[in-house]
Amino acid sequence: MSWPSIDRLKSWGGWRRNGHPRRQIYLQMDLTSTCGLRCRHCFRTVIKLPRYTMTQAQIRILGKEVFPWVNRLALSETGEILGLPILDEALSTASEAGIPFVRIQTNGVQLDEKVGKVLLDNGLSALGISVDAASAQTYESIRRGGSFEEVIQNIRSFVQLRNRHPSPKTSIALNFVLCTPNAEETLDFLLLAKELGVDSVAFSHLMIESEEMRKWSLIYDPATANSLHADIRRRSYELRIPIALPPDLPSGIRMHTPDKMPDLGFWGYCEAAHDNWMYMMFNGDCFPCLNLQGSGPIGNVFNQPFAEIWNGLFNQSFRRTARNDGFARGCDHCKAFISQAVAGDEKGYLSNRLTSMSTASLGIEDKVALSSAGAR
Repeated sequence: MSWPSIDRLKSWGGWRRNGHPRRQIYLQMDLTSTCGLRCRHCFRTVIKLPRYTMTQAQIRILGKEVFPWVNRLALSETGEILGLPILDEALSTASEAGIPFVRIQTNGVQLDEKVGKVLLDNGLSALGISVDAASAQTYESIRRGGSFEEVIQNIRSFVQLRNRHPSPKTSIALNFVLCTPNAEETLDFLLLAKELGVDSVAFSHLMIESEEMRKWSLIYDPATANSLHADIRRRSYELRIPIALPPDLPSGIRMHTPDKMPDLGFWGYCEAAHDNWMYMMFNGDCFPCLNLQGSGPIGNVFNQPFAEIWNGLFNQSFRRTARNDGFARGCDHCKAFISQAVAGDEKGYLSNRLTSMSTASLGIEDKVALSSAGAR
């Protein structure tokens, strides 16, 4: 699970029913391809993205062409935006467009008082902050280039700033990727979150981006992972802090076998189709879901009307088939929502580059040669 408030978001479905008839889309996007950290578990360790950041003129196009369709907006999925000069412009444009819910995901490094005021004054709905550790040693070994003490102080100051704000509506969540280097700090992390005064904590399992990362994943030891899940649930209850936690793992993991990969498609519930997702890259390329980039973009908002992209044959055909037949064409396995029914499928924790998608299809440089992708 990638965002701690998704169950709450689902309960706000009235936005889709009662709002503007065009306002139906959950837009997940990136304003930039850049990030100042070099996290050990990030996809940037294995692929090299072109450096690109949207311009103010492009944001104004979004405000006119795209945002009127949107009822929920994620302004950052993979890039770090808090230090961008266009941050205020992007938030104010979303606010002026009347989008009811806007969230940002950040590493917290540049969450100073000035940035915090920009977020709060523009009515940001939710801020997720990735920390992944409860100690400086572990944090700085995972999230290379960041200072644990500075990030924790930034979070503490922003919580205080939020609480003093005339409209303190921004919910604050901390994110923690479960893996072997930080597993022993999960309970202390919950205590830290409680002390900081954040609203919730979201745990997720590691997305395996390379063969090297397999040894950090907890999914291959279900007993240990499930015991850790139980400890997290117990501590969160004791501390009265809401959490999002992956489902428990079955006793055996179904390993991915590349040479037995069927025609690409995922049989199961597709949140992207049912909840009208759209992912937009930093260059304006659009995809029915972030996980479908391997199929190529279905359009570019800076080259054609967004209505034409959304109502296009491929986008609507994908959604109809996924909703009516339970088959998400072009998807190897859902990565965002792993239900109990599919929690034991290794593909749910493997990056597309290890299952089906070539980075070359996106014009992205692969920094690690792929070999024996299905072997442990």
